[in-house]
Amino acid sequence: MLDQNLSTKGKKLYAYYLRLLQNQDYSQAELQAKAKIKGYSDQTIVTVLNLLTQQNLVNDYRLAENLLERYKSEKGIVWLRQKLYQRKLPKAIVEPLLQTQSWPVDLERLKSVLAKKYRLTKGSDIDQIDPKTKGKIINFLLRQGYPNPHELFRQICSDEV
Repeated sequence: MLDQNLSTKGKKLYAYYLRLLQNQDYSQAELQAKAKIKGYSDQTIVTVLNLLTQQNLVNDYRLAENLLERYKSEKGIVWLRQKLYQRKLPKAIVEPLLQTQSWPVDLERLKSVLAKKYRLTKGSDIDQIDPKTKGKIINFLLRQGYPNPHELFRQICSDEV
């Protein structure tokens, strides 16, 4: 398994990466940053990352797909894009992957979350909701990463909450 051409430092870095990858997936850039903090040379980092990539233990595309699958039903596209970039995934993977996805908004789930969080009752009219509460709801939708939260708020309130 372990490449015999690795130096002693390379073998230590390989073992360190394996310990990290036992718990969760990491992007190549995240692993590279962790190794730099530990003081490993660029050449050692690249060699070990190439070995892990060949063994399919590190796969940025798989990580992006897993993150999308995990959060897609709960968050909007804006939040997901930010999360993927936060995990240091390359733009060449993130943007095409986001464009291939469909983003249906689960209005029923959002209605129940908003009804519970902001104590909205069935039959609440958009005009009857306090302006301060409207602002809180729109900010909540923004934080969840939904594009155009004002329109989404109107859609939610057009039906019964």
